[in-house]
Amino acid sequence: MGQTQSMEHAQAHKEVVIVNSQVPVRFSNSLVNHLESAKESKTTRSASLEQHIQERVQSELERLREREAEVLERVTAELTQKNIETEKSQDAGLSSVIVESDIEALRKKFQSGPKLKEVDAKAKAAREAVVACFKAHEGRSLDCWSEVEAFKSEVKRLETEFVASNQ
Repeated sequence: MGQTQSMEHAQAHKEVVIVNSQVPVRFSNSLVNHLESAKESKTTRSASLEQHIQERVQSELERLREREAEVLERVTAELTQKNIETEKSQDAGLSSVIVESDIEALRKKFQSGPKLKEVDAKAKAAREAVVACFKAHEGRSLDCWSEVEAFKSEVKRLETEFVASNQ
């Protein structure tokens, strides 16, 4: 009942379009002349659009960099001010002057500490003999066992001397 009335109403307001390839299509001469004389093609339009987008991106990046620099300066200034206020408010606490003097004291202590001694001449000669043997017998390191044993004995001698001097 309601369906037939709706269908009749839809058919009454329906437009009919007939497509026929036999019917010639005519355009006005001004439209044809305008399209032929247009200097922009699809590629030039897309290139100009791409260039416009790149310019916008660059300007936005520059704006963001400037903003970032401003924020960084502001935060640095705030932190510096806060550190100065904190140092002033501390009575017996550590200030940058105290910390700096402590660092200088530690630096002097390390500079005046024990220094490395020169390598013993016999141990150095034994080491060089091992290196020379390894280079001479490349791929056959077992041929250098006597040089390695001599180096080990020199190291053992130095260890026993060190232990004896520190007791």
